[in-house]
Amino acid sequence: MQKTISFSLCLFLLVSLCAPVCAQRIKISPKKIKTHTTKIQTRVKGADISKYSLASQGWAQTYKLNQKFLNSLKAVPAAASSISINLPPRMAAHFKGIPANGSAEIIKKTLYANFAWLQQQPHFGKNLLKEIDGLEIEFNFYKKLSETDLVFVGEIHGNLPPRIEFANLIKKFKTMHPDRKIAVFTEAAYLKPIPNEDVFPYQYYRRGAESVEQPINFAEKGNPNARLVDDESLKFKEMISILSESGVEIYPIEDAVVVQKESAQGAISTVNGLAKRNTGFARTMQAQMEKIRQENPDALFIYYGGMAHTSWAMPVSLPKFFAQEKPLVVELIAEKDIDKTFSLLPAVWEKGHPAFTKTGTKRMFLWNSPTAQQSAWGKKTGFDCRIIIP
Repeated sequence: MQKTISFSLCLFLLVSLCAPVCAQRIKISPKKIKTHTTKIQTRVKGADISKYSLASQGWAQTYKLNQKFLNSLKAVPAAASSISINLPPRMAAHFKGIPANGSAEIIKKTLYANFAWLQQQPHFGKNLLKEIDGLEIEFNFYKKLSETDLVFVGEIHGNLPPRIEFANLIKKFKTMHPDRKIAVFTEAAYLKPIPNEDVFPYQYYRRGAESVEQPINFAEKGNPNARLVDDESLKFKEMISILSESGVEIYPIEDAVVVQKESAQGAISTVNGLAKRNTGFARTMQAQMEKIRQENPDALFIYYGGMAHTSWAMPVSLPKFFAQEKPLVVELIAEKDIDKTFSLLPAVWEKGHPAFTKTGTKRMFLWNSPTAQQSAWGKKTGFDCRIIIP
């Protein structure tokens, strides 16, 4: 009997001692591990960019289109690997910001098919690129503008003559069509910082009509939109002044927070960085365009910025976001920079073609073929027309 009592007592004590431990185990939950992100000091008020580091879920969602593009890359057939592609130097420079193997894959996937297509065309298409000079330039350019609602004009940064040429061309076109609203989007102007918002201006300005920017008021002193335009060293002010005085509305498109972040990472001009910025540009443009079209369905929209953003040949370039609108893509270049193209043509054609040779005269080149073929040639080569300013 005593043994039975002792056994029961021991069993009771054992259960009693284990019970608190079990209860304690049930209550314990693993602590969340916070991923450390590098704090980058912001230079503008608004979103805290440390919340949108590369490891951040918010950043990945905002730019998921670019991630989807990069993750969708597939191996190129062995036959393609042996093809040597010599990109124009200016264009090739933008492919150096990502690992060599990734860069090679992107070049092969996005450019090889276009090179192969060009090489299969009679005379490589040289007989189809028509050269125009004199008054015919304005006539043909304005004809092109009248046939579209969306234009992408690409420049090589730091050159004043092409910008003045562009401004004067649009000024005259506006005089010819005074009732047609013309809106110019430019990376030369910043979106206003958003106080008390944990989002990028990119995200804010595409949320709906209530968040859409107004045209820049350059008469407003200290307007944060105009900081880049007011910087005399960047040579944007004269171009913007001519456009504004002509009744053309100027809209900002660049996000200063993103620019600072990508600059700090050394990625602002890489294929990856351009894709991220273009995603923001496109979404911001789309929100603005939708609002403007409610009252001005025939409005003409023009993006003016770097050629790396506008060339059909660049991966995730701006025109590709709006391909259904059949936009016009223009290379506008100073003759001194005539070889700094984002077209694939110099890699296929021999040196000395007039489109890439200095002559000292203003010229325009466009595809002289049926309309459907013109679009195809533009997308395959990088531009629909190319204007050279001496």
